Amino acid sequence: MTGESSSATSGFLAAEKAAEYLVDSLRRLDDESGRYSAAAGTLGQLGDDVRELAGRTAELAGRTTEAVEALRGVGAAQVLERLGDLGQRLTEQAQAVDDLRARIAGQDSRLDSLSASMRDLEARIAALGDAQRTVAAEIKSTLDERAAEFRKQTGAVALMARWGLVAAAAAALLAALAAILTRV
Repeated sequence: MTGESSSATSGFLAAEKAAEYLVDSLRRLDDESGRYSAAAGTLGQLGDDVRELAGRTAELAGRTTEAVEALRGVGAAQVLERLGDLGQRLTEQAQAVDDLRARIAGQDSRLDSLSASMRDLEARIAALGDAQRTVAAEIKSTLDERAAEFRKQTGAVALMARWGLVAAAAAALLAALAAILTRV
């Protein structure tokens, strides 16, 4: 029984391995088939691109032939003269570009200097603002002190005026009393 069971198990394991191998082989075959399909599409596109390039090349060759024939009709001396004129213009343009670059570089340094001056001015304005706030606080403090002092002084003057009135009333009363006493 053990022998039969062992051979059945071995057969089953062998069948399972064969099935796994078959599944794995089918997966690889499917992947490879997909790569071949993608490559075929890419080759088809590449073929279209090559045909388009060939058409453009033929068109360019035709234009080149026309240009050569036109140059023959114009003459090499005129072509060389025009090329020389064009070279002179290009040289002048290059000089103008160099001049413009130099001016731009000069403007950059001026802008840097102006920017530094602006930062310095901002710092000075901030310092002036701080000084103004300090002076305003000092003036307010001085005014508050003087106002308190003034209030004290006006209070003393008012008190003196009241005592003066009281004294005058007392003197008038004493005078009236003296007059009454002198009559009696």
